[in-house]
Order: sequence, then structure tokens, then C-alpha cells
Amino acid sequence: MVRAATVESDIPAMTRQTPLHDRHLSLGARMTEFAGWKMPVKYSGIGAEHAVCRERAAVFDICHMGEIELRAPDVRDAASRIVSNDLSDVPDGAARYGFLLNERGGVIDDVITFVFDAERAMIVTNAANTSRDLKEIGRRAPDGCSVTDLSDRTGKIDLQGPNSRAIAVSVLGEGVGALGRFRFAEVEWRGGRVVVSRTGYTGELGYELFACGDLAVGLWDALLEAGSPAGLVPAGLGARDTLRLEAALPLYGHELDEDTTPFEAGLGRFVSLGKPQDFVGKRALEEKSAGAPARRLVGLGMLQKSVPRAGYDVVDGDRAVGKVTSGTMSPTLCRGIALAYVEAGSSETGRRLGVAIRGRAVPCEVVETPFYDGRAKR
Repeated sequence: MVRAATVESDIPAMTRQTPLHDRHLSLGARMTEFAGWKMPVKYSGIGAEHAVCRERAAVFDICHMGEIELRAPDVRDAASRIVSNDLSDVPDGAARYGFLLNERGGVIDDVITFVFDAERAMIVTNAANTSRDLKEIGRRAPDGCSVTDLSDRTGKIDLQGPNSRAIAVSVLGEGVGALGRFRFAEVEWRGGRVVVSRTGYTGELGYELFACGDLAVGLWDALLEAGSPAGLVPAGLGARDTLRLEAALPLYGHELDEDTTPFEAGLGRFVSLGKPQDFVGKRALEEKSAGAPARRLVGLGMLQKSVPRAGYDVVDGDRAVGKVTSGTMSPTLCRGIALAYVEAGSSETGRRLGVAIRGRAVPCEVVETPFYDGRAKR
């Protein structure tokens, strides 16, 4: 295979490297700075890596994400006091999505909480927010709950795509093939332990794998070797972003931020106002739950060949009614797509709107999301 030249331009000198950094260089990755880390944005090309993940399988370095361990006599109760969702009924070996909120009900971060047993859980955070999340979790944890940052000693690799199950089984054993969505297991591998979770950020069948940094390098190599006959390729953050956008999955800093509530984002189902535990933001959201949000997050499908981008105005007639938060030319659908916040009165499915691109309103329509659901297609 022909290797592309390695390019490391526009990367600040103080950015951190993941345990897999040398592997990316040997594979000819184009590196970029993301959330303070040197990360591969692409290898062969964003469109090609996107297509392979949809059709076969791709492996992603996500070691920049944060992992924070909770230990408490009743860790479900402790975690339910920290995040927005109710974790009291989460069984051992299951995970649940939710939010860290501010006093106004705005999103500090969107996180996934993994419950190992009655006394141990792990909260996975976004890379740019890990330091603040750690402080917030420490402040919110009840007496008797220890909070430990595992991020520097944990590597995270995402294996995604329709062939991912067969590849995961071949490397990590038959047991992982039976995992349902948002279920996970700890498996022994080469003298260490790997947490194998049936979660992901692509809209495809997939797994997220957590291992200590040294073990992560061997795991990356083993996955690429075992997956080669099934068409597995390494993929960068560029393809990860287009895949998550087709699946209409929110990205912190775009669809979610401290001025946005889960209700506006259409994610109110991940807020448990009825649980007995108090949590930061609960009172504000109780007040907001009485009325409909003034704006809503919607999907937009372009009606002409054009690419909407974050920050572009959305117009209804001659009036600006919102802004694009994420947009791209969908590699799968061959159509411009976007997520945008628009006024509630302009948010119904099928409504014709426009995106202001280079001085003109390019027509679009409000469409159902996800734009593409790989799991449903299979």
C-alpha cells in the first residue's frame, strides 16, 4: 500500500500526544490539533474513510477522551447526584448517556456513565472538558464517594462499522459478540484488562475499547491485523465528524454548550426530573419544562448543491430565524446536510427555509433525523 507523506502543520508545540501517535505517523496520517492533542484528521481521505466505516469497518484513536472513576458504597446514587439522568436502575455492565449541567440548566458536558457494579462506575467526558468536568464531579460527589482521574492511564479505541462485531470477536473473544447496545464487559487480553462497550459515535454497529496506554498500542495493532481481511482501515477525526453528523449526534461546542438546555437540543429524555436525588440544574429545568422551548435543534437538507457550515444564518422568508451548528456535504447521501437551532415556529418537518451562503439564501427543508441510520439499514 502506498503511504501518504506525514504532515504536522499548524500544531502548537505544547499539544499532547496519544499512546498511538507513532502508529499514526507510520500510517501517513495528516495530523492536526484538537482539544490540546495531536490527532489524526485523516489517512487516505475523509470521504474514503467515511465510506469504509459505513460499508465495512474503521478504527479510530479516541485516547484524548477523559475517564473519571467513581467509587462509593452506593455508586448509582452517587452518580445520580452528579449527572442529569437516573442511574438507579442501570444494571451492572451497562452504560447511560446524560449531562453535567450548570445552575441555569445549560450543558457543561455530555457524558456516558458506565456502571461496573454497586460500588464502581466510570464517567467518560469530552477531551476539551475533562479538567473542568473533574472539578465539577469532585464538588458534586457526596460524602464517601472517591473521584479518580484515569484519563492519563487509559487509552480509548473505537471500532465501528458493519464488520466490527466479527473483528472484535476475533481479537477479544466470543463473549463480546453477545453484547447489546450500551452494554459492556471487562475481558482479559495479553495480561491486562480491556473494557469492551457496545457504544459509538457513528450511527453504525460498533465498540468502544478502553485499555491502559501500553496495552492500547498492542490492541490497535491487533485490530488492524485481524481486521485487514474484513476491510478494516484506520480513520481520523474528519470521518468521525461526518459520520456523527449523518447520525445527527450532537458535538459539544456546536449543538451543546452552557447556554443550551437539553430540552432545546431535543434531548430531554436524558434528564430525570422525577428522580429523588437533587442535581445541579434540576430546579432551572423544572421551571423550563412547563413551557415549550423558544428554539429547537432541527435537521436541514439542502435542496440545491451547496454545503452549509457552522455559523451560517438560517432564514425563513426574509427573516433570520436561527443558525447552523454543524454542516457538511454528506458522503453517504450526496446532499448538503446540517443541524441548526431555529425558532420553534419555523421548526416543523417539511418546512422550506434557506441557509445564507455567500450572500444568498440557498433553499433547504427541515427533515427528520438521523439523516442516516446505519444500524437500521443493517
